[in-house]
Amino acid sequence: MSSQQPSTSARDFLPESKPLSLAQQLAVSQQIAQLVRAKRPIVNELPRMAANSSSEIRQAAKIVDERIAAGATLDSALAGDESRNSRSLSACITAGELGQGMDRLLESWSSLHLANQRSTLALRNAMLYPTLLIVVTLVSVGSVVWRIIPEYQSTYAQFDQQLPSWLQLIAVVREHVAWLLLGMLLCSFLPLWVWYRRRQQYDQEGLPREPVRRMRMQSLAAEVARSLLAAGRPLSEVACLSSRATGGNTEVALNAFKQLQQQQQLPLLSSETNIVLASLRVGVVESSEAIGHLAVVAEYLRDEAYLKSLQQARWVPMLVALVVGGLVLSTYVFLIYLPWVLLLIRIVAPQEYQL
Repeated sequence: MSSQQPSTSARDFLPESKPLSLAQQLAVSQQIAQLVRAKRPIVNELPRMAANSSSEIRQAAKIVDERIAAGATLDSALAGDESRNSRSLSACITAGELGQGMDRLLESWSSLHLANQRSTLALRNAMLYPTLLIVVTLVSVGSVVWRIIPEYQSTYAQFDQQLPSWLQLIAVVREHVAWLLLGMLLCSFLPLWVWYRRRQQYDQEGLPREPVRRMRMQSLAAEVARSLLAAGRPLSEVACLSSRATGGNTEVALNAFKQLQQQQQLPLLSSETNIVLASLRVGVVESSEAIGHLAVVAEYLRDEAYLKSLQQARWVPMLVALVVGGLVLSTYVFLIYLPWVLLLIRIVAPQEYQL
């Protein structure tokens, strides 16, 4: 197959072509997986499969087909840039060429990113209610503060010539109500923004800090390791390619086998995968047993990622709603209810109440 020719950068053949986007890589990977499963050649067949797709996907399929026809390998044609997604995809392709089940690895890589997109969409949909709650709350509080405080002043002026200090303070708040609303807005959104920014960050090894995406990448790495072991590949290739499949730092992945020999934990892989590979290296388990264990590990990590994504879609909106509720309660108590109570006490018992 042309995808197994000597490695050459696709940019040497088509320098004018830009790197494929993630959406293009996903679509083309799924089509290539179908061709591999059907044992059909990629060249010339790939554009035919993409004929009924969108113009963007047809263009991507044509670019990949031309790159392979020009002599590029499949991994450089489809994942020729140095992005995390491309590094992970390249490792899956290489593992599929060296081992078994390229179609399964390509589909697993695609499923991983599609699952991430579904989780992000579910979280966004879940945040619609808290966002509307924040908007309605700000409008309500701003309207009440703006209309009610003058009533305090006019009502109190009927009984006293000079306004008490607490009412003067509330009047100052009304004059700067925009700052009050801005403060409430920041208190509502700032924790959520910090949490969201942290989800987008990566640790020093190049793994996502967000647990769901991290576990999905490590699940894919376990599948790559299982595929290579099933094909009888050496442990040096297994450690390196499975680490690369996470999309982490290339240098860390290249040193994976050396760390395994030194009985160190591979930082890009899950603790469960580390245990299986370490046990295989010292002969505690046979290769066939390790293959079965890695299949279980991959499934376990996928299930855990799914459960955590559901939890996020539930507790994040609830947390935002609780924060907004606390801010609303505090605002109404100190700016509306408490002033009315003090005013009524002043009216009923003017001699006993002095502020």
